[in-house]
Amino acid sequence: MRMMLRTILTAVVMVGVSSAAFGQTAFKYQFKPDSKLGYVMDMKMKMTMNVAGKEIAINQKMLMDVDWAIGKVAEDGTADVKITYGKTQMTMEAPFGNVEVSSDQTDEPAGPVGPILLKVVKAMAKFEANMKVAPNGEITDFKANDELAKELAQLPGADQVAKMLDSESMKSNIRDTTMLLPKTAVQKGSKWKQDISGKNAMGKVTGDREYTYEGSESRDGTTVEKFKVVPKMKVEVTVPNATIEMKKQEGAGTVYFDNAKGQIAEMISNQTVEMEVQVAGMTIEQKMDITNTLKRRK
Repeated sequence: MRMMLRTILTAVVMVGVSSAAFGQTAFKYQFKPDSKLGYVMDMKMKMTMNVAGKEIAINQKMLMDVDWAIGKVAEDGTADVKITYGKTQMTMEAPFGNVEVSSDQTDEPAGPVGPILLKVVKAMAKFEANMKVAPNGEITDFKANDELAKELAQLPGADQVAKMLDSESMKSNIRDTTMLLPKTAVQKGSKWKQDISGKNAMGKVTGDREYTYEGSESRDGTTVEKFKVVPKMKVEVTVPNATIEMKKQEGAGTVYFDNAKGQIAEMISNQTVEMEVQVAGMTIEQKMDITNTLKRRK
Protein backbone atom coordinates (compact mmCIF):
# COMPACT_ATOMS: atom_id res chain seq x y z
CA MET A 1 0.00 0.00 0.00
CA ARG A 2 2.79 2.39 0.91
CA MET A 3 4.60 1.48 -2.28
CA MET A 4 1.50 2.20 -4.33
CA LEU A 5 0.94 5.51 -2.55
CA ARG A 6 4.57 6.48 -3.12
CA THR A 7 4.28 5.59 -6.81
CA ILE A 8 1.10 7.67 -7.17
CA LEU A 9 2.64 10.67 -5.40
CA THR A 10 5.78 10.41 -7.54
CA ALA A 11 3.66 10.33 -10.66
CA VAL A 12 1.70 13.39 -9.49
CA VAL A 13 4.91 15.32 -8.84
CA MET A 14 6.32 14.32 -12.23
CA VAL A 15 3.14 15.42 -13.98
CA GLY A 16 3.27 18.70 -12.09
CA VAL A 17 6.87 19.30 -13.11
CA SER A 18 6.15 18.37 -16.70
CA SER A 19 3.11 20.65 -16.79
CA ALA A 20 5.15 23.55 -15.43
CA ALA A 21 7.81 23.06 -18.08
CA PHE A 22 5.32 22.62 -20.90
CA GLY A 23 4.83 25.78 -22.90
CA GLN A 24 7.99 27.43 -21.61
CA THR A 25 10.38 29.18 -23.98
CA ALA A 26 14.03 30.11 -23.57
CA PHE A 27 15.37 33.30 -25.18
CA LYS A 28 18.86 34.46 -25.98
CA TYR A 29 20.74 36.81 -28.28
CA GLN A 30 22.74 34.97 -30.91
CA PHE A 31 25.92 36.51 -32.28
CA LYS A 32 27.99 35.35 -35.25
CA PRO A 33 31.64 36.45 -35.41
CA ASP A 34 32.39 39.16 -38.02
CA SER A 35 28.72 39.72 -38.82
CA LYS A 36 26.66 42.92 -38.95
CA LEU A 37 23.19 43.88 -37.84
CA GLY A 38 21.44 47.09 -38.91
CA TYR A 39 18.51 49.03 -37.47
CA VAL A 40 16.64 52.25 -38.18
CA MET A 41 15.72 54.39 -35.19
CA ASP A 42 12.73 56.71 -35.57
CA MET A 43 12.26 59.25 -32.76
CA LYS A 44 9.28 61.60 -32.64
CA MET A 45 8.55 64.26 -30.04
CA LYS A 46 5.66 66.63 -29.67
CA MET A 47 6.37 69.35 -27.12
CA THR A 48 4.03 72.07 -25.88
CA MET A 49 5.02 74.89 -23.55
CA ASN A 50 2.95 77.50 -21.80
CA VAL A 51 5.05 80.63 -21.26
CA ALA A 52 3.30 83.60 -19.63
CA GLY A 53 -0.05 82.31 -20.90
CA LYS A 54 1.21 81.81 -24.45
CA GLU A 55 1.10 78.31 -25.94
CA ILE A 56 4.12 77.23 -27.96
CA ALA A 57 4.23 73.95 -29.89
CA ILE A 58 7.30 72.22 -31.32
CA ASN A 59 7.28 68.97 -33.31
CA GLN A 60 10.55 67.15 -33.85
CA LYS A 61 11.50 63.99 -35.70
CA MET A 62 14.84 62.23 -36.00
CA LEU A 63 15.66 59.29 -38.24
CA MET A 64 18.95 57.46 -37.70
CA ASP A 65 20.80 54.38 -38.95
CA VAL A 66 22.20 52.23 -36.12
CA ASP A 67 24.68 49.47 -36.94
CA TRP A 68 26.12 46.65 -34.84
CA ALA A 69 29.40 45.08 -35.94
CA ILE A 70 30.00 41.77 -34.16
CA GLY A 71 33.62 40.87 -33.46
CA LYS A 72 34.87 38.00 -31.36
CA VAL A 73 32.28 35.75 -29.67
CA ALA A 74 33.30 33.92 -26.49
CA GLU A 75 32.39 30.32 -25.69
CA ASP A 76 29.57 31.50 -23.39
CA GLY A 77 28.04 33.50 -26.27
CA THR A 78 29.19 36.95 -25.07
CA ALA A 79 30.15 39.12 -28.06
CA ASP A 80 32.44 42.08 -28.65
CA VAL A 81 30.20 44.64 -30.35
CA LYS A 82 30.98 47.94 -32.01
CA ILE A 83 27.95 50.16 -32.39
CA THR A 84 27.91 53.13 -34.77
CA TYR A 85 25.38 55.75 -35.80
CA GLY A 86 25.12 56.40 -39.52
CA LYS A 87 23.04 58.78 -41.58
CA THR A 88 20.99 61.02 -39.29
CA GLN A 89 18.09 63.22 -40.36
CA MET A 90 16.17 65.74 -38.29
CA THR A 91 13.07 67.83 -38.95
CA MET A 92 11.64 70.47 -36.65
CA GLU A 93 8.40 72.44 -36.85
CA ALA A 94 8.43 75.45 -34.53
CA PRO A 95 7.12 79.03 -34.28
CA PHE A 96 10.44 80.34 -35.60
CA GLY A 97 10.06 78.25 -38.76
CA ASN A 98 10.53 74.74 -40.09
CA VAL A 99 13.96 73.13 -40.38
CA GLU A 100 15.07 69.95 -42.11
CA VAL A 101 18.69 68.75 -42.04
CA SER A 102 20.63 65.58 -42.85
CA SER A 103 24.12 64.51 -41.84
CA ASP A 104 25.07 63.85 -45.47
CA GLN A 105 24.09 67.27 -46.82
CA THR A 106 26.81 69.70 -47.93
CA ASP A 107 24.89 72.99 -48.13
CA GLU A 108 24.23 74.97 -44.95
CA PRO A 109 20.56 75.72 -44.19
CA ALA A 110 19.35 79.28 -43.73
CA GLY A 111 18.23 80.83 -40.45
CA PRO A 112 19.71 80.86 -36.96
CA VAL A 113 18.66 77.32 -35.94
CA GLY A 114 19.32 75.28 -39.10
CA PRO A 115 23.15 75.56 -39.06
CA ILE A 116 23.26 74.47 -35.40
CA LEU A 117 20.99 71.46 -36.01
CA LEU A 118 23.12 70.49 -39.01
CA LYS A 119 26.22 70.38 -36.79
CA VAL A 120 24.26 68.32 -34.27
CA VAL A 121 23.25 65.61 -36.78
CA LYS A 122 26.71 65.55 -38.33
CA ALA A 123 28.21 65.00 -34.88
CA MET A 124 25.69 62.26 -34.03
CA ALA A 125 26.49 60.46 -37.30
CA LYS A 126 30.10 60.10 -36.08
CA PHE A 127 29.20 58.35 -32.83
CA GLU A 128 30.68 54.96 -32.10
CA ALA A 129 31.14 52.81 -29.01
CA ASN A 130 32.52 49.41 -28.05
CA MET A 131 30.95 47.01 -25.56
CA LYS A 132 30.42 43.38 -24.62
CA VAL A 133 26.90 41.96 -24.89
CA ALA A 134 25.95 38.70 -23.13
CA PRO A 135 23.36 36.24 -24.52
CA ASN A 136 20.76 37.72 -22.14
CA GLY A 137 21.48 41.27 -23.37
CA GLU A 138 23.54 42.45 -20.42
CA ILE A 139 26.02 45.16 -21.46
CA THR A 140 29.49 45.43 -19.92
CA ASP A 141 32.82 47.11 -20.71
CA PHE A 142 31.10 50.02 -22.45
CA LYS A 143 33.52 52.55 -23.91
CA ALA A 144 32.68 55.64 -25.96
CA ASN A 145 34.57 58.76 -26.96
CA ASP A 146 33.37 61.96 -25.26
CA GLU A 147 34.96 64.21 -27.88
CA LEU A 148 31.70 64.60 -29.80
CA ALA A 149 29.89 65.71 -26.65
CA LYS A 150 32.62 68.26 -25.95
CA GLU A 151 32.38 69.50 -29.53
CA LEU A 152 28.61 69.95 -29.31
CA ALA A 153 28.85 71.71 -25.96
CA GLN A 154 30.55 74.61 -27.74
CA LEU A 155 27.53 75.23 -29.98
CA PRO A 156 24.99 77.88 -28.89
CA GLY A 157 21.98 76.20 -27.24
CA ALA A 158 23.34 72.69 -27.78
CA ASP A 159 24.65 72.04 -24.27
CA GLN A 160 21.72 69.76 -23.38
CA VAL A 161 22.16 67.82 -26.63
CA ALA A 162 25.85 67.44 -25.76
CA LYS A 163 24.89 65.77 -22.48
CA MET A 164 22.90 63.21 -24.47
CA LEU A 165 26.07 62.17 -26.32
CA ASP A 166 28.51 61.74 -23.44
CA SER A 167 29.55 58.17 -22.66
CA GLU A 168 27.35 57.72 -19.58
CA SER A 169 24.19 58.96 -21.30
CA MET A 170 24.88 56.90 -24.41
CA LYS A 171 25.36 53.77 -22.32
CA SER A 172 21.89 54.38 -20.84
CA ASN A 173 20.41 55.04 -24.30
CA ILE A 174 21.88 51.88 -25.79
CA ARG A 175 20.78 49.80 -22.82
CA ASP A 176 17.25 51.15 -23.44
CA THR A 177 17.34 49.60 -26.91
CA THR A 178 18.74 46.25 -25.76
CA MET A 179 16.12 44.23 -23.90
CA LEU A 180 17.33 42.21 -20.92
CA LEU A 181 16.21 38.62 -21.46
CA PRO A 182 15.43 36.15 -18.64
CA LYS A 183 18.21 33.64 -17.98
CA THR A 184 15.73 30.78 -17.60
CA ALA A 185 12.83 29.58 -19.74
CA VAL A 186 9.52 31.40 -19.20
CA GLN A 187 5.90 30.92 -20.17
CA LYS A 188 3.22 33.32 -21.36
CA GLY A 189 2.44 35.83 -18.62
CA SER A 190 5.86 35.54 -16.94
CA LYS A 191 7.34 38.79 -15.63
CA TRP A 192 10.83 39.97 -14.73
CA LYS A 193 12.53 43.30 -14.05
CA GLN A 194 15.62 45.18 -15.11
CA ASP A 195 17.15 47.81 -12.86
CA ILE A 196 17.67 51.25 -14.38
CA SER A 197 20.57 53.40 -13.28
CA GLY A 198 22.17 56.07 -15.42
CA LYS A 199 21.60 59.56 -16.68
CA ASN A 200 20.06 61.53 -19.51
CA ALA A 201 20.17 65.18 -20.57
CA MET A 202 18.05 66.19 -17.58
CA GLY A 203 19.89 64.38 -14.80
CA LYS A 204 20.25 61.09 -12.92
CA VAL A 205 17.78 58.31 -13.74
CA THR A 206 16.88 55.43 -11.42
CA GLY A 207 14.10 52.84 -11.37
CA ASP A 208 13.26 49.61 -13.13
CA ARG A 209 11.76 48.23 -16.30
CA GLU A 210 9.21 45.40 -16.03
CA TYR A 211 8.85 42.90 -18.88
CA THR A 212 5.89 40.59 -19.50
CA TYR A 213 6.05 37.79 -22.04
CA GLU A 214 2.86 37.81 -24.14
CA GLY A 215 3.52 34.91 -26.50
CA SER A 216 4.24 34.50 -30.22
CA GLU A 217 2.72 36.28 -33.19
CA SER A 218 3.44 36.94 -36.84
CA ARG A 219 4.80 40.37 -37.73
CA ASP A 220 6.01 41.43 -41.18
CA GLY A 221 5.93 37.78 -42.24
CA THR A 222 8.15 36.60 -39.37
CA THR A 223 7.22 34.72 -36.20
CA VAL A 224 8.31 36.86 -33.26
CA GLU A 225 7.98 36.80 -29.49
CA LYS A 226 6.08 39.72 -27.97
CA PHE A 227 7.00 41.42 -24.71
CA LYS A 228 5.21 44.24 -22.92
CA VAL A 229 7.50 46.77 -21.25
CA VAL A 230 6.52 49.13 -18.42
CA PRO A 231 9.22 51.45 -17.09
CA LYS A 232 9.07 53.06 -13.66
CA MET A 233 11.64 55.81 -13.48
CA LYS A 234 12.62 58.69 -11.29
CA VAL A 235 14.67 61.58 -12.66
CA GLU A 236 16.72 63.80 -10.38
CA VAL A 237 16.77 66.92 -12.51
CA THR A 238 20.02 68.88 -12.55
CA VAL A 239 19.62 71.68 -15.08
CA PRO A 240 21.78 74.75 -14.33
CA ASN A 241 19.99 77.98 -13.36
CA ALA A 242 16.57 76.34 -13.32
CA THR A 243 14.26 74.57 -10.89
CA ILE A 244 12.23 71.75 -12.39
CA GLU A 245 9.37 69.85 -10.82
CA MET A 246 8.21 66.65 -12.47
CA LYS A 247 4.40 66.57 -12.58
CA LYS A 248 3.96 63.38 -14.58
CA GLN A 249 6.16 60.74 -16.13
CA GLU A 250 4.71 57.55 -17.56
CA GLY A 251 5.32 55.24 -20.45
CA ALA A 252 4.93 51.79 -21.95
CA GLY A 253 6.39 49.85 -24.81
CA THR A 254 6.49 46.64 -26.82
CA VAL A 255 9.42 44.52 -27.96
CA TYR A 256 9.22 41.99 -30.80
CA PHE A 257 12.06 39.47 -30.54
CA ASP A 258 13.07 37.12 -33.37
CA ASN A 259 14.08 34.12 -31.27
CA ALA A 260 15.09 32.03 -34.28
CA LYS A 261 17.83 34.54 -35.13
CA GLY A 262 18.38 35.81 -31.60
CA GLN A 263 17.73 39.44 -32.53
CA ILE A 264 15.34 42.23 -31.70
CA ALA A 265 13.07 42.67 -34.72
CA GLU A 266 11.31 45.81 -33.51
CA MET A 267 10.98 47.89 -30.37
CA ILE A 268 8.36 50.60 -29.74
CA SER A 269 8.17 52.89 -26.72
CA ASN A 270 5.83 55.72 -25.78
CA GLN A 271 6.45 58.23 -23.02
CA THR A 272 4.65 61.28 -21.64
CA VAL A 273 6.45 63.82 -19.47
CA GLU A 274 4.91 66.87 -17.82
CA MET A 275 6.96 69.35 -15.80
CA GLU A 276 7.03 72.85 -14.40
CA VAL A 277 10.17 74.89 -14.98
CA GLN A 278 11.17 77.93 -12.93
CA VAL A 279 13.81 79.97 -14.74
CA ALA A 280 14.70 83.70 -14.85
CA GLY A 281 11.62 84.56 -12.78
CA MET A 282 9.28 82.78 -15.19
CA THR A 283 7.15 79.67 -14.79
CA ILE A 284 7.02 77.41 -17.84
CA GLU A 285 4.63 74.47 -18.04
CA GLN A 286 5.98 71.87 -20.42
CA LYS A 287 4.61 68.63 -21.82
CA MET A 288 6.39 66.14 -24.07
CA ASP A 289 4.90 63.15 -25.89
CA ILE A 290 7.73 60.93 -27.17
CA THR A 291 7.53 57.89 -29.43
CA ASN A 292 10.66 55.89 -30.28
CA THR A 293 10.79 53.00 -32.72
CA LEU A 294 13.78 50.77 -33.41
CA LYS A 295 13.28 48.44 -36.38
CA ARG A 296 15.59 45.90 -37.96
CA ARG A 297 16.61 46.68 -41.52
CA LYS A 298 15.81 44.00 -44.04
